[in-house]
Amino acid sequence: MELLPQILPSEDTEVASALDRSMKRYKIQTLTGSQVKEIVEVAGGKVRVTALTGEGEKTFEAEKVLMAAGRIADLEDLGLQEAGVRFSKKGIEVNSRMETNIPGVYAIGDVTGQWLLAHFAFAQGEVAAENIMGHDVQLDSRVVPRCVYTLPEVASVGLTEKEAKEAGYDLKVGRFPFAANGKAAILGERSGFVKIVAEAKYGEVLGVNIFGPHATDLIGEAVLAMRLEGTAQDIAQAIHPHPTLTEALKEAAFDVEGMALHVPPRKRG
Repeated sequence: MELLPQILPSEDTEVASALDRSMKRYKIQTLTGSQVKEIVEVAGGKVRVTALTGEGEKTFEAEKVLMAAGRIADLEDLGLQEAGVRFSKKGIEVNSRMETNIPGVYAIGDVTGQWLLAHFAFAQGEVAAENIMGHDVQLDSRVVPRCVYTLPEVASVGLTEKEAKEAGYDLKVGRFPFAANGKAAILGERSGFVKIVAEAKYGEVLGVNIFGPHATDLIGEAVLAMRLEGTAQDIAQAIHPHPTLTEALKEAAFDVEGMALHVPPRKRG
C-alpha cells in the first residue's frame, strides 16, 4: 500500500510501472493512492488491515505487516541549539564541504536530512574528513546512485525524465530492453530496460534509470559518466565487452540519437 500515486514515488514513472507489472507476476498486489486506516490483531495470530483506497474502504488479512513510513533525523541531546548550529526538522544544515554554519563543526549522514543512504553517508564522511585535515573537497550531490533491491532490481542516478522536463531542459531519451541483450538471455533474466535522459543540444547525460538484472551493479558506469559531465555518445562510443549486461547501457546511449543496433530503428518525428 502506497499513499502516493505510484510505487517508488521518487523514481521514473516507466520504471515504477514496470516494477508494478513484475510484482503482479509474482502475485503481489499493490495499492497506490491508498492510506492505512487501521491495523488490528484478529484470531489465529493474524492481523486485519483496513485501508482507504480510490475505490473506497478495503480490508485485508495478513500474517505480518511491514511498515516503512520513512525516517527522520534524531537531533535530540546533541546540544545543537546551545552550540549555535543551524538545523531544522529536516536535519542539520551543511554546505558541500559538510561544514555547518559554525566553522570547524561538521555533520554527515542521515542527521543532515539529505539522501538517507549508507553510501551517501560514507561519501559525506570522506569529504568531511578531507576538509578537517585542511584540504578543500566538495561533494557532488548530483550523482548519488539510488538502488532498490527488488526482483528485478531498480537503480538510478540523476534526474528522471519528469524532473528534467520540469527543470526546463530540452531532452532526448534513449531506451534499450534487456530482452535484446545477449548476457540477459544467458542469465535467463530478460525483463527490464535501460533508460538514458540526455540534454538535447550537447547530449550531456542528466539521468539514467535501470530496471533489470544486476541494475545496482550497472549504475556505477552511469555515475562515473555523469560525474565527468559525459555525454550519451561518450557512453555509446566506449567499447563494452561482449557478452555483458553493460552493453544495454551502450545501446541505450546510442538510442538517444535513434541509432541502437539491436532493436528496430525508432520512427523519427
